[in-house]
This record gives sequence, C-alpha cells and structure tokens, in this order.
Amino acid sequence: ATAGTAGTPATPSAPPAPPPSRGTNVVVSIPSEDVGCPQLRRILYLLSTYFNVICVLSVSADATEDDIETLSIQLRGGGGGDSNDSNDSNEQQQNSLLPVAVLPAHRIVAAQSRMGRIALVRQLGRVEFVLDQDPEMKEELGRFGFQVYCYGDGNGSGSGNGNGSGKDGKDGNDTTTTAPGVSRLAAKLMD
Repeated sequence: ATAGTAGTPATPSAPPAPPPSRGTNVVVSIPSEDVGCPQLRRILYLLSTYFNVICVLSVSADATEDDIETLSIQLRGGGGGDSNDSNDSNEQQQNSLLPVAVLPAHRIVAAQSRMGRIALVRQLGRVEFVLDQDPEMKEELGRFGFQVYCYGDGNGSGSGNGNGSGKDGKDGNDTTTTAPGVSRLAAKLMD
C-alpha cells in the first residue's frame, strides 16, 4: 500500500509486471540498412542470451539469396563497416561479433514485406513480444493479441535523418556509426 496524501487513504499499488521468462520467443525486425550497426549486434547479443530471438531482416522485393546471405554476414560482424585488417581490428571484431552459438543461423530469416513479417509472427504462435520499426505492425499484430514495441521513425524504416556515432574514447575519432532506429530500439529496451 502506498501512503496517502493529506486526507486521502492509502491505496494499494499493483505489483509491477514480471519480466518475460527466460527462453521465451521474441521477434526482432531489422531494416536491411541497419544490419552493419555494432550497437545493434550488442543489443541482439544480449537479447539472444536471454530469449529465443528470431531475427527478421526486412529486405527489398528484389533481394536475392546472395543478398540475404551478405546481410546475415554483416549482421554477425563480418562486414557492414568492420575492417578486415588482421592486425588493427582483431580486438574490435571480437567485441562486435554475434556468434552462431548465441543467435543460430536458422533464427535469421528475411521478409520482403510487412505482410511477410506478420505471417511469420502469426505462424510462430507463442511470441512474447515483437520489436519492429513499422508502427503499422503494432496495429496489425495487436488484433491477434501480440505485444508489439515500435522503435522506428514512422516511415517503415529504422533509419531516420542523420546518424549517431560512437567515440572510441582514445582520440575522439568516430569509430562506429549507430543507425537512428537502433538508438531508438536501445532506448525502448531501457524503458
């Protein structure tokens, strides 16, 4: 019970909702232009160590299997701005990798449309929550009882105007680029 203010009785407060159970299914939709973001890899790494994450890459209608494979490699840290120089960037690459042991390859899928993402989530059935960049997903999946958290800028893409950047802390040079949609995703997860 919470203490009442002057003249009002104490009212019982509802206990906070428990966090989702470890190992539950979570769907994270990622625009193809955001897959090379190191902060996104860290977010997916943390989510994947607690939940069964199904990562849905939102790709264009003309994307080929090779394009999707390339995006998958970039998502794991094998591209998308990471240098492949053996001496200078080994430590940086080790810190940004998303290993197969954490997010298995069979949990990275691609969808070419919003309807494809909706169909995938509905087929999975028991999904604790969905993280998506498209606000219309919340309405569409909400009709079927799914909990959807939106993190995009409202135009169906995780990217907005401009880029945020990280500093390496040594000389102040920009070393990473964070997609604005990913920054909003991180902020949403911290709520």
